[in-house]
Amino acid sequence: MKTFIYWFLVLLVITACGSETTEPENDTNTAPSSPSSMSPANNELCTELTLTFNWSAAIDDEGDAVTYQFQVATDANFTAIFHEETLSSTTKVLTLTVDKGYYWRVKAMDTEEASSDYTSVHNFYTEGEGVENHVPFAAELVSPVLGSSLSSGTTKLEWSATDLDGDSLLFDIYIGTAKDNLQNISMDVSDIEVEVSTVASETYYWRVDVKDTNGASSVGQVWDFKTM
Repeated sequence: MKTFIYWFLVLLVITACGSETTEPENDTNTAPSSPSSMSPANNELCTELTLTFNWSAAIDDEGDAVTYQFQVATDANFTAIFHEETLSSTTKVLTLTVDKGYYWRVKAMDTEEASSDYTSVHNFYTEGEGVENHVPFAAELVSPVLGSSLSSGTTKLEWSATDLDGDSLLFDIYIGTAKDNLQNISMDVSDIEVEVSTVASETYYWRVDVKDTNGASSVGQVWDFKTM
């Protein structure tokens, strides 16, 4: 009987030791921080066609190597990409076209494919010799969100626009249910919003052209939304 109790206690100790568990390692990976301190700055007038783009290094809490998705476009929605590249450095040199507005942004990615949000979009203009008036930047979408679904009836369209010379701006608004057949509904308006009537179960396409008081103009991108 004593022998039985002895081996029972030994077995109990062994079982208890075997049941010990270690704390699991923390495998959570977080995205690196978003870059900042961008140059060229927003609304900057650049007199050189070969520009150096710079941004601050992102921080990764796990110490992963960080790369950067760098984009330059000729429209604020980045549908017309001028240059796109993944870089390990925080600088990039590009040669651009004279007398043109550009938009750029960058985001950070780690080796686990986690990425930060894109930085805010910065726009700038490349100036040629003897330029006295600059073409206004293309209109930027405010609402409705691109591709969104809205209730039919009355829909408010809203945009923003900037001009390096500080000129007053006027807008021509176009809309339609066919992307290649937009109808002009307003000309030379100074407001940055307009209300339109819509019907259910349609896709609407619209754009805003911008003009300054010196006759320079920029044609907008075509945006879209759906109705329910």
